[in-house]
Amino acid sequence: MDYSLTPRGQSLAQALEPLCVWGTENMVEVARVIAQRDGWALKKA
Repeated sequence: MDYSLTPRGQSLAQALEPLCVWGTENMVEVARVIAQRDGWALKKA
């Protein structure tokens, strides 16, 4: 069975592509912020 996106699915994939690129390019910084945030949670407990 073959699968293909509908035109609406294709337009969604096109819209999400820049977000995926941004995530890849900023992965290290995002991980740093998440780790810092997790540290804040530990200090409050």
